[in-house]
Amino acid sequence: MNPTDPNQPEQPQPEQPAPEAPQTPFEPTSVPVEVSVPEAPVAPVEQPTPEASQSGFGASSFGTPAPTEAPAANPFGAPVSSDAPVNPFAAAAAPVAPAIIGSSPNSDPLPTPGGKSKKKLIILISAIVGALIVLGGAALAVYFIFFNVTHADYQKAYDQVSALRDKYSAGDSISSGSSKDTVDAAKTAYADFKTENAKLGDLKALKVDKDLNAKYKAYDTKAKAYIAFGDVFMPSLDRFVAANDQVAALGSGSSSFTSVNIQKTIDIYKGIQDIGDPTLKAFVDSTVAVYEEILPQIKIYESSSSTSSQKYAAISAISDSSKKISTAGSKMSDDLDAKTKDVSLSDTLNSLGQAVTDKLNKK
Repeated sequence: MNPTDPNQPEQPQPEQPAPEAPQTPFEPTSVPVEVSVPEAPVAPVEQPTPEASQSGFGASSFGTPAPTEAPAANPFGAPVSSDAPVNPFAAAAAPVAPAIIGSSPNSDPLPTPGGKSKKKLIILISAIVGALIVLGGAALAVYFIFFNVTHADYQKAYDQVSALRDKYSAGDSISSGSSKDTVDAAKTAYADFKTENAKLGDLKALKVDKDLNAKYKAYDTKAKAYIAFGDVFMPSLDRFVAANDQVAALGSGSSSFTSVNIQKTIDIYKGIQDIGDPTLKAFVDSTVAVYEEILPQIKIYESSSSTSSQKYAAISAISDSSKKISTAGSKMSDDLDAKTKDVSLSDTLNSLGQAVTDKLNKK
């Protein structure tokens, strides 16, 4: 075989060890860190050896399958020199550099597909369960705060109803014939009654306990009617009693029964005709009318020019008119008695107090 014959096939070149890729030392950017890493031996990478002869069908002369990719042929047909420079970045495999903590953002391992979704699902289920537990605890707390009636709640209701009954009883004995001192005490008791009554609606036992709530509603209906009556009656009674005291101060007996005092009486009662309570006003109006009937008769009786028969007739007329005052007074008392009984709280208040006492004893 003539080596100078250009038609001869190329001889296979002896395998040359691939030069090691130059290693670039790690250069820290800020603080130098010394890392001592033992050098691992790098195995030489063998260069692919071209086949001795290839046929036009891509098979060797020995019938073996041709490689999928043939090595690139020299376009000049000259044998490849072993002294040709080798690209260290393509042919040779670079040695594995030791990993440095924090040196690469891609140093963290990739997450396992599906693992993150499962974690989210677990977190979601845990959050739902936790929320249900929180809601259940909140519902229980709400129940004990708003719906559970304790012994202390019943005790508060008992104390309040007792205080209310005392204030109500203090103003329950007043009438049109009461003195000013009695009326003043009743006015104070009535004001205290309204203050204590307003506290009942805030008591938990009366709002939550069904039995007590029914008793309280029955009482509250009556209490509203009683207060509506009292708000008008108490100031009217105060003015009425004051007027009666002024009339009584004019004196009593035949010596005080004069036309002057009759006129003063008329003026006193006319001064309170604007009172709000209808029962008291009806009596005042009747009294003024009666005294206006009496006034001319008493003047005839007082006149020295009047005859005995005229005086007798005048006294008879005065007696008849005075009976009207007595009738008006009786009507006023009957009407006030019926009205106060209609708005009386005794039954409903006692029923509420008994129910609260029973609940307190059982608790």
